[in-house]
Amino acid sequence: MASTFLLIVIALAAFAPLVTRYGPAEQDLTNILGGSSGDHWLGTDDLGRDVWTRLVYGARVSLQASSIAVGVAFVIGVPIGLVAGFAGGWVDTVLMRVVDTLLAFPAIVLAVGVTAALGPGLVNAMVAVGVVFSPSFARLMRGQVLATRGACSW
Repeated sequence: MASTFLLIVIALAAFAPLVTRYGPAEQDLTNILGGSSGDHWLGTDDLGRDVWTRLVYGARVSLQASSIAVGVAFVIGVPIGLVAGFAGGWVDTVLMRVVDTLLAFPAIVLAVGVTAALGPGLVNAMVAVGVVFSPSFARLMRGQVLATRGACSW
């Protein structure tokens, strides 16, 4: 049920220009705070913008941002975990201590610091979130490598 809903949201976001009649910033000042109707399914806001259109386009931005964050975390974390798991020894120890250090910081503080270093913008914020969550991917990947190899991590 939830996966069906998620697929519908993804499809709506992907095909936003096809399922909406208006642009996300298009204003109709004669129809301010209008209720739902055949033209505006969820009504209009205080500037006459169609709420349904803004909702669908907002989902599009949210899905893009979350995809960037997960992709960055995956690209950074998985290779670190693979190297730590397969190399073992001092390489594993050093990499996992760096990961432990990153995990010791509160996520929001680390994300704000990375965003401050990268500069403003949605893409930089999502890269920062990806960097913050990459240690989790590294730990998971290292654990899977060790389990597959049958090695003991202690």
